[in-house]
Amino acid sequence: MTLHVIWGTLQHRTAELSAIAEWLATWAGEPDIWASDVIALGDFNIDRHGSERWEAFVSTGLTLPWELFDVPRSIFGTPGASSGKFYDQIAWFTDQPGSDAAFDGPPLSLRYQHRGGSFDFVPHVFQELTKQQMSHRMSDHLPLWVEFSRRD
Repeated sequence: MTLHVIWGTLQHRTAELSAIAEWLATWAGEPDIWASDVIALGDFNIDRHGSERWEAFVSTGLTLPWELFDVPRSIFGTPGASSGKFYDQIAWFTDQPGSDAAFDGPPLSLRYQHRGGSFDFVPHVFQELTKQQMSHRMSDHLPLWVEFSRRD
């Protein structure tokens, strides 16, 4: 599922992230295999690791991959450098050690390969535009990616 958490006040973001995490945990906890394959991605508007917003989101067992912690996420940052912001994320429920909280439902049926990153599209599209113009035409966020394999 893709999501875009409201920017709003920090309290509004925290409440929305908590509600989304609870809803996803309920959905992913369903007994059929298709329900357990929940992957959330998008602009979560989480300002930093360990923040109240971060804790609200991982409270139900959602796992955010460490491989994405230091990747660039915005076209306005220094190329190749992380901004330290965690607005954009990819998350799922896992039975792997190292998840932030326990999830008592079935884990994702895919195995995370501990590879991920972001893609800097700026040099490849709309080269005649400024970054500000490009942010309105395309996005100011860089796409994130992670790699999974089947569990067979």
